[in-house]
Amino acid sequence: MREVIPYALIKESLAIKVEDVQASEESDRIHILNTIIGNTKEQLNDNPPETHNKYSALNDSLGGKICIVRSFTGGCLKEGETEWINMLVAMSKSTSKSKMEFDFRNGWVSELTAVQAAQLMAHVPLNMEKRFYISYAKYGVEFWDAVIERIKQFNSLKTLTIFRSKVVGEEEG
Repeated sequence: MREVIPYALIKESLAIKVEDVQASEESDRIHILNTIIGNTKEQLNDNPPETHNKYSALNDSLGGKICIVRSFTGGCLKEGETEWINMLVAMSKSTSKSKMEFDFRNGWVSELTAVQAAQLMAHVPLNMEKRFYISYAKYGVEFWDAVIERIKQFNSLKTLTIFRSKVVGEEEG
């Protein structure tokens, strides 16, 4: 059985910054931070900088992976527009190359408005390689335009599947 991680715990983990973490030994923290920024051997014991673009990249990557967790994504919808947009921005920064699947007849995605569904598609991580799967989507042109624009931007997607989906509008689809 799959364990569900509480939304509050996942949300709290987004605030963690690698540069602020502590270790049981200060020398371990220094070594870890120096390794992250590429310092090795004789630089390993140097005082690491307080900020660095590689810290930010790692923070973004971890936050993006956290936002892909279904219980978190669905929880953001209940929190309101600001949380939803923050989650989408964080998700878009994920460095995960695994698949993403959206079945719009089940789960939290079935509750999305047309605008939210389009926003979701506009923030799918670009470096996904394996599979992007959309099924049972019944939205208007705004949604499908967001899907098309995102597909154009993918770096190395291998498989795109759109299954039992259609464009709907004032004249039906």
